[in-house]
Amino acid sequence: MHTSLDGRPGHEVYAPCTLDGLRSRGYQYWALGHVHKREVIAEQPWVVFPGNTQGRHARETGAKGCSLVSVEAGAVVAVEQRALDVVRWSLCAVDVTDATTLDEVYDRVGQALDGALADADGKLLAVRLQLRGACPVHIRLRAAREQVSNECRSLAGILGAGALWIEKVQLDTSQVGSEQAALARDDALGGLLRSIRDLELDSARLSKLVEEVADLNSKLPSDLRSGVDGFDPSRPELIRDCLEDVKALLLERLLHAGGTE
Repeated sequence: MHTSLDGRPGHEVYAPCTLDGLRSRGYQYWALGHVHKREVIAEQPWVVFPGNTQGRHARETGAKGCSLVSVEAGAVVAVEQRALDVVRWSLCAVDVTDATTLDEVYDRVGQALDGALADADGKLLAVRLQLRGACPVHIRLRAAREQVSNECRSLAGILGAGALWIEKVQLDTSQVGSEQAALARDDALGGLLRSIRDLELDSARLSKLVEEVADLNSKLPSDLRSGVDGFDPSRPELIRDCLEDVKALLLERLLHAGGTE
């Protein structure tokens, strides 16, 4: 039955019903559709979201397949998951806390990718890589985003031997120490960084900026705007991420150019 039952996280309510309502029908097994993540709701009787047979994007991670229902003498005796996916999606979070160099980051990425490959059951693996944590190398990560992404992809190619593909490299790191010192500077750099910080903290000003750049949507290629993670300048979270990149680029180029670490 195609339904979201009484509501599932991340899904709008669709053809709502209750577990008690399903039980009242006297059936031994309910196979529910609509939700793509496998979930066993109950076993008396069996109420199961088997999920979809193939993850479609980076938000549909883990093994995907079907439920094998075994029946003996007219009764359900077992329900087992059977993996059918050809490509497996994985969200690979890498803790780079306290990392001081890019090489140290790449070492941790390699270890995380090795672990993800080991858990993929021999499937082709598509990975969204997330670098997380407060680290001294944060500024360089942000300023060299493209280089970092390319290095991680190259590493994946070596480790996976064709069986590992990185869909995206996300930076969710933060700076330790030096950003606060830069914010306190009584010069053009400090003033510019404070302006960016104030913009990030001021929802009204940020909303106005979003409105000002929203017309970019009509000028961007459709393939850049489309998809789950399309580039949409009207999204405040995208503007915040861009501001973080600008801030890191300024710190990297101006502070390091002056010999300050």
